[in-house]
Amino acid sequence: MKRYLILLFIYSGLFGNGMVNAQWKTEKVPTRNNLNAVSVTSGTNLWIAGNKGTILSKSNGTWTEFQKTTAEDLRSIFMTSETNGWAVGDNGTIIHYDGKTWKAITPLTDHDLSSVFFKDQDNGIAVGDNGTILIFHKGTWSAMNNDIRGDLFAGIYFKDDVWLGGGLECVNFAIKRMSFSNKGLAPVSNFDLYASINSICILSPDNGWAAGSPGVLLHFDGNQWEQALTDEKFSSLRSLCFSDENTGISVGYGGTILCYSDKKWTKEKSNTTRTLNGTAIKENIFYAVGDSGTVITKTLPKKDIDTKNSEQLADNIEVYPNPCDDILKVKISGEDVYPKVTISVTNSNGQIFLKNEILNWYGDQEISVATSSLKNGLYSIQADIGGKILKNKLIILH
Repeated sequence: MKRYLILLFIYSGLFGNGMVNAQWKTEKVPTRNNLNAVSVTSGTNLWIAGNKGTILSKSNGTWTEFQKTTAEDLRSIFMTSETNGWAVGDNGTIIHYDGKTWKAITPLTDHDLSSVFFKDQDNGIAVGDNGTILIFHKGTWSAMNNDIRGDLFAGIYFKDDVWLGGGLECVNFAIKRMSFSNKGLAPVSNFDLYASINSICILSPDNGWAAGSPGVLLHFDGNQWEQALTDEKFSSLRSLCFSDENTGISVGYGGTILCYSDKKWTKEKSNTTRTLNGTAIKENIFYAVGDSGTVITKTLPKKDIDTKNSEQLADNIEVYPNPCDDILKVKISGEDVYPKVTISVTNSNGQIFLKNEILNWYGDQEISVATSSLKNGLYSIQADIGGKILKNKLIILH
């Protein structure tokens, strides 16, 4: 173990200085506060959370700064749809977006919260200092008891498991995989490392990534995490995001940007030296946000985005009960995981009545769609997966 740790930090400090020029552009936004996280939804909608309760959104090219719900610094944001989202921050702050306004909910903890993630509209997780884990299930947040010694900076779902990343000085802890049991969350496996993990992305059971400090970029092969070797030196990393298994980005201190393509990481020349705290990918657009109101973007030609062959994607969309009254269950068959699925319900004229975007939808996952607002009649439900459209008929009968 000691030999591995020595090698890991040697790799971190002895990379070369190769760099690729990229067309990163600066966005003008209505704040100079530090921006800490970014989330994307369907269409061109973009959401950003930052210090002093800052919430920004961009729709149809126009930036909006929402009236502040809190004065606390917001550390993470996750939008499950255009009309539903969550942000968390210091002193246990949790705020919710209902499609019109952001509202604070009663805190469950006074510890700082660093990350919020939802696998669907009914199931989410928020994590923070002193091993704090909050679980959201069907409208209610609850605190989970655990014996974690350390601060948690990242928490995500993959299928029914929870992956946690964090660290604490002199504590041998970096990544934990946990599953739900009758007693709460039970550990499945640990990866011990004297480092801090700030961001995790699990793409499939045998492919995952994690980023952190000092200069840590790890790959998971289904059995263990190992330092990813690159040809370049990079600073500590704050955020990591993938749109599919061959398109990723990680950002960090000093304007650091690493992009993943063709099975390798390449350092890109950004147009800022400010720390970048959050990143996201929407179709062929990369986003990074950071200190002093920094928002930068890069647009790639769509042909440069690696997508899975449509024949390898899901081949069927199931809906039940059908006819449906108030709650529709939607299930897609196919591969283990789809980076993004957009579900739409339309009438015979193509008018959209419901639309929801889900990130990291895995095979055989089932989600619930509220249909009580729809009038009786015949509809079409479709799933857009990387450009492949799956359709089925739907009858609403109240």
